[in-house]
Amino acid sequence: MRALLLVAALLVALVAGAQWWLGSAVGRGMVESRLSAALGRPVQLGGAFRLSLLPLPGASGSELVIMTRDGSAPVLEAQEYLARLALGPLFDGEIEVVALEVQGAGIDLAQLAAEPSPPAQTGADFFQLPDIHDFELADARLYLEKLGQPPFLQIETLSLEQFELGVAAPFEGVLAYVAEDPATPGAGTVQVTASGEVTLLPRGYVDLGIASMDVGLEGWRIRDLQGKTNMDLLTSLVEAELHWSGEGQRLAMVARADLNPPFPAEQPGYRLEALELSLGEQTLSGQGCLLKADPQALHLALASPSLDIDALEQVIGAWRDTTGPGSTAPDSAGSGPGQPIDLPFAINLQLEAESARYQGGLAEGVRLFVGGEPACPR
Repeated sequence: MRALLLVAALLVALVAGAQWWLGSAVGRGMVESRLSAALGRPVQLGGAFRLSLLPLPGASGSELVIMTRDGSAPVLEAQEYLARLALGPLFDGEIEVVALEVQGAGIDLAQLAAEPSPPAQTGADFFQLPDIHDFELADARLYLEKLGQPPFLQIETLSLEQFELGVAAPFEGVLAYVAEDPATPGAGTVQVTASGEVTLLPRGYVDLGIASMDVGLEGWRIRDLQGKTNMDLLTSLVEAELHWSGEGQRLAMVARADLNPPFPAEQPGYRLEALELSLGEQTLSGQGCLLKADPQALHLALASPSLDIDALEQVIGAWRDTTGPGSTAPDSAGSGPGQPIDLPFAINLQLEAESARYQGGLAEGVRLFVGGEPACPR
């Protein structure tokens, strides 16, 4: 009994000593230094600093700032953070961060994109991954062009595990794309709930496998999309394939996009090439672009040998969300949604067909427009 009491007292003393050491200014500095080394860029911990050893060791606080590699500007500022620590190294006076959780963060993607790439990022060592392999974001905003302004991705939750080169890392998240100030009347957002696996491969290749994805707009929702996306970060080319089936209908989409803007500076945007869209039994193909001017606009020119407009409306009608507050069922004919869609960008769509069928009638040489005529810079 005396031996057990001695061991228990020793453990209590060790835990108390570790907690005092980590909770001190020295401990804060060591956590800050270890985070900086693990993330490959300077980290600043401000505000409150707390330590918990049970049930899992961790250091948390009210301010976290992650800088560019040269320390000249912040790329992430968070209101709260929790760095999970390995227990064993603490008793040897060492710190090992095994996971990082961040809440209430603003992330400056433009600052990250403008950051010079290290020399190693020209070949097989393109990715300089952090030593931390588990991440979680909550209530964060990823600003796509300018810090504090739309467009941005509103990240409700995003978790990533086993994030290592060549490993299929599981992820799941709830995101929303916001193109305008959410307070603007008629401003639409695209909400996405997704899970799957992401794999980083040498020479800048990214494979994204989508096990399940729901895409929602106000009054609309496409449930249980599946597919894959391949990205080549050296050439900025993206290829995506998505498919969905439900309500007796089917959707398949294949797209190739160039994320290295090929347009003049006054008309920034992305080129969409080799588009192929299958709706039910119909296939449309073409090309387009997403222009980032104010307002943002998606330009698409699609063509098909034959077009059945009634069948297209039935497929689109299957995406009507009848589960939300104030939603109503599709009309009895099942021939259309009956309400406009608030999108976060304007749409200029051209549909061309050698023949088109609508409400029992047949027309030859048809060209239809939704919005204006698509116009992509050359």
